[in-house]
Amino acid sequence: MMRNREFYVFREEVELPDVVSKKMAAAFRQIQGTPEKQTARVYGWRPRRFRRGAAAAACAALLAAGVITTAAAVYSHWGRGMSGALQAQPQQQKALEEQGIALVFPGGEDIDDAPSVFSGEQSASDALNVAPVTSNGITVCPRTMVAASDCIWISFAVDGFSLEEGAEPGFETVDFHGFGDDLSGRISWFNACFSFFDGIVSDGSGHPVSYDRADADGPVVPRYTDENGTMEFIVQISADMDDSFLGRELHITLSNLGTLERAAFQKLAEGTWDFVIPLSGNDVYRTFTAAAAVGDTGITVKQLEISPVSLRAVLSVPAGTDSEFVSNLAYPCGLRFKDGSVLPFLADGGGGSFTDDTRAEYRMMYPFDRVVDLDQVEALVLPNPAEAGKPRGENSYYMVPVK
Repeated sequence: MMRNREFYVFREEVELPDVVSKKMAAAFRQIQGTPEKQTARVYGWRPRRFRRGAAAAACAALLAAGVITTAAAVYSHWGRGMSGALQAQPQQQKALEEQGIALVFPGGEDIDDAPSVFSGEQSASDALNVAPVTSNGITVCPRTMVAASDCIWISFAVDGFSLEEGAEPGFETVDFHGFGDDLSGRISWFNACFSFFDGIVSDGSGHPVSYDRADADGPVVPRYTDENGTMEFIVQISADMDDSFLGRELHITLSNLGTLERAAFQKLAEGTWDFVIPLSGNDVYRTFTAAAAVGDTGITVKQLEISPVSLRAVLSVPAGTDSEFVSNLAYPCGLRFKDGSVLPFLADGGGGSFTDDTRAEYRMMYPFDRVVDLDQVEALVLPNPAEAGKPRGENSYYMVPVK
């Protein structure tokens, strides 16, 4: 893998929500701190918005309420980190497991009735045998995996490592060693984001809120540990090309723990935690048909597929359209639901690019920051680049009806 990263970010005049700016700054601090050690090349990268480091709607009734859960709902067998990363209610977690999208690793469960059977298209028996690794008294254990063909989330529980309150934890290096011999040499086919879950999520409009209501009466601050002192490290990878992760193996090595502050990594504990994880999941994308063009731009949605946790689409672009306009039109994206609720900031990571030099088609693939109910989807929401930097209003977004 190439040992540097590419970043495609918004132009300066684009008005970013507060939480976007916060997370972008945190992302650059981690990457700038150890550039020679980063092995996953991020192509078409977009800023992660609610988890520090570089590295989640619900049903319609919950969407309108911002999907803020109670502390009791947070600590399900998925763990605080993955539950928060995808803002997944217990009933949603169960549904994803039944659909073969989610897997809980043995040893990563908090409750006795956590399901131990995974019904994905590939048997998860090998994945269930992935063991915790202890190095220098610190144990790292794969806890939960959510996989939908071309995007994967894996959470790792970290025990035995403590920090002062307010400090931001991080691994010094996160090495991705490949996903199969047939992809050898293809250094830019996937995007990778990763960070420790800090308890801060989006309200769906780009504003930060505390996932477990810890800051209901005050400012939102990062909190990295659950009630047992366990932290969760979240890795998200998404395919930049038409490839599936399912049936492949992720070989990932985490090295050295410490803190991230002011673009510098301070090592506090040496160690190496190496895992080979078979990637099981389910290709559960549903094809939607766009019923309208994207406003008066001349751009149309040629293909649109949505899973409960991600979106992929192809835009048909007229000749002569400004490339930067297309890029800013495609991100961030969101959805409108049948109850009238609109969440314009669902995209969380991923990326987009033209499919070839003709620039006639633009492909986008974005994981979501929460679980969506596909039966409630009514329209694709895309930002209007011409309104960037202005107060949000009815002209801020293009609503593309789908069916």
